[in-house]
Amino acid sequence: MRSLFDANRLNSELSNAFIDFEKRIPNLYKVSELYLDTNDPTKKFKSEFFLLRRFFGFLKAFLITLLKSNFNLEPRSEIKGDVLLVSPYINKIKGNNFFFGDIQNHFHNLKKTTVDLRIFNGVPPISDYLGEKDNSSLNVLYLPSLSLNENILVFKELLKTFKDFSIAIKEEKDPIKKELLRSIKKRLFSRTNFFNFYLSAQLDNFIKENKFKYALVTFDGSPWERIFCKKFKSLNKTGRVAFYQHAPITEKSYSLFNKYPKLLNPDHIYCSGKGPHSIFLNKISFLSNIHILGSRKNIQDSQKRNFNKEESVLFITQGSSRDIFILYKIALRLAFQERKIKVKVLLHPAVYLGLSFKFLNVALEFFLSNFKCDSVSDENTFSKSKFMVYFSSSLAIEKMFYDIRPIHLTNSSNNNPLSILVDKENPNLSWCTEANDFKDILNIINSEVNLDSKVEKYSKQNAKIFSQEYFEPFQITKEFFSDY
Repeated sequence: MRSLFDANRLNSELSNAFIDFEKRIPNLYKVSELYLDTNDPTKKFKSEFFLLRRFFGFLKAFLITLLKSNFNLEPRSEIKGDVLLVSPYINKIKGNNFFFGDIQNHFHNLKKTTVDLRIFNGVPPISDYLGEKDNSSLNVLYLPSLSLNENILVFKELLKTFKDFSIAIKEEKDPIKKELLRSIKKRLFSRTNFFNFYLSAQLDNFIKENKFKYALVTFDGSPWERIFCKKFKSLNKTGRVAFYQHAPITEKSYSLFNKYPKLLNPDHIYCSGKGPHSIFLNKISFLSNIHILGSRKNIQDSQKRNFNKEESVLFITQGSSRDIFILYKIALRLAFQERKIKVKVLLHPAVYLGLSFKFLNVALEFFLSNFKCDSVSDENTFSKSKFMVYFSSSLAIEKMFYDIRPIHLTNSSNNNPLSILVDKENPNLSWCTEANDFKDILNIINSEVNLDSKVEKYSKQNAKIFSQEYFEPFQITKEFFSDY
């Protein structure tokens, strides 16, 4: 079906699906295929071959939650706080929140208390999440496991939704809508969708037991964010939900800009800085409460610094395993071909690639002394590197103060947050540049490292200004709570 492989057309069809089928398929909002993947919009509809693999992922998740159903069931007292901070769970981050940083201190300065709720977003093993314990010293909470009966009810809800899809398909006359529903129905029993339905049941318990006034939820287009929003607003009539954009976006970040049924839309959207704020204002007409909140990623460094650079190239990955392996293979090739260059692949902390990848990587690092792959970084990682290659990473914007030249590797989504800083006619002559393949990367690396554009718009200094305005300091005032 041609429309499933065109992002604009698919986005339109999925947006209309909520309007057309919401009443006939009540659990439609829990199905991940209804939300476009920001990095690869048509990804969820392309791989028919992996339907069986999806089902086994679903079965594994269901069995794990059944085994865990006897744990974490002890009764909890009511949890109180002014602001509920909601973000994805990262199994490598146990301390301060990876997404919000020290934002709780800014709320505390206004005499407001915070609670840090970390949600399983389908990336790490669900067994890890269900094994986590609350951290009272940091006010960190995890949603407890469902009981055995509740697990069975989740499975029944999935079966009911499958039946609702079947009836809607039978009744639908429009061939395009019918084919879209068929494609979604085939993918219903997946690990991701099981998590969505499981999360919905967890939130039913949590929100009914705890009446928070305000929830600030990380916002990158993931289905769980809309599920949380609907549950919070429907079960807590006086509560307010704000979405917080914390990562780079572009005009093509479709899933962030769609208008959904009222309960799926936040009351406010908060942005990291002026750059994303202007994009939201331009792309969203149905919501007026769009403001700048700031970011933990802001770097206040007005001094001119000299860095002791090495012959080093950094490959910065993002969450998509497909994109990670593309960058990983290119990094390996560079390390093999250019033994004098130090090559490092920096994995996102949220990434889980399994034990087989770990063993393979250890072997490759042993045979290639100039190659390293890790999820840990420090100031030297950026201050000593001359170039950083990326698809779409906040680090590409955040770390430009270290005089590390960004190289965007073009991909299917072409989602380059630094696109405005690239001279499209002569990309190699602008500080922020682009590459189509390994050969282009090699040409840029072998060019003059201190090359800077004579056009101010494409210069290194303007790139640093862009970075500072993209991730501004946190600016939280009493007006944040004005609509309580």
